[in-house]
Amino acid sequence: MLTPSPTGVKRKVHHSGPTRRPREREHLTPKEVERVIDAAHKGRWGLRDATLLLMLFSHGLRLAEALRLGWKHINLDQGVLHLRRLKNGLDGDHRLRGVEIRALRRMRRLNPHPAGDYVFTSERGSPLGSRTVQLMLDRAAERAGLKHLNIHPHSLPALLAATTWPSAAPTSASSSPTSDIVK
Repeated sequence: MLTPSPTGVKRKVHHSGPTRRPREREHLTPKEVERVIDAAHKGRWGLRDATLLLMLFSHGLRLAEALRLGWKHINLDQGVLHLRRLKNGLDGDHRLRGVEIRALRRMRRLNPHPAGDYVFTSERGSPLGSRTVQLMLDRAAERAGLKHLNIHPHSLPALLAATTWPSAAPTSASSSPTSDIVK
């Protein structure tokens, strides 16, 4: 039995629609990852954005893991990334590729507002937020012509599990498909 509303008027509640945009699939191909990274490099904070996406993809990082990365976790001289995983993941060391080392060195050198020990910071010097990264990824996907895929940050590590595209082992800059990040 329906109880009457206080005003005595029955109202129909309308759904505003899905809160999540539909996705065709949950992962990207290696070519699509390259296109998104190249498009991110063309944005306002291209070096930071492209490096963040490269690190997410190459090391299978969750977004929160990447945003919590500090310079103390990175040894650029030895090319090692010391990872502290979330959600019961196994902590460990990853080898950085040449393109990642060059991009991270350039980021460290050019960052006018270091936010303490954080690697990925905003233009005001505070650590990046997940919403900021999603907006950046939306803009990069649109520039890359991939807006229809509704890319999210977890699309990048999902591909790493399904492919052997570039391993996280050192490679020469000429053999890396993303060697132009440090332009």
